[in-house]
Amino acid sequence: MNIDRPETWEKHEFEAFVMLIAAQADLEVEVEEKQVVRERAGDSWNDLINAFRSMNDAERINTVMQLRDKFLKTPEDHEKLKKEVHDVFLADDHFSVVERGMEMLLNKML
Repeated sequence: MNIDRPETWEKHEFEAFVMLIAAQADLEVEVEEKQVVRERAGDSWNDLINAFRSMNDAERINTVMQLRDKFLKTPEDHEKLKKEVHDVFLADDHFSVVERGMEMLLNKML
């Protein structure tokens, strides 16, 4: 994973990045949320974290917008990732108002 060049990312890295945005919605990534994202990221976990931390919110949104059409080619792809994002929010058995708002935003972006 080349963190400086998101256009070189693989699909699972993009999906994990979106899931990490979801996990961080309430400014605290819970252990359960981290585990779900880490499983998706696989060996790219450390690079993914570094990429995420190197970006501000606007850059993260731009990255998602830049890559979504590359990796989400069918309605099924979109729905699958939306479900996985929802699962991240539910991973810690707490779905806050802030997380609900972030889910609505991510669903519109995806």
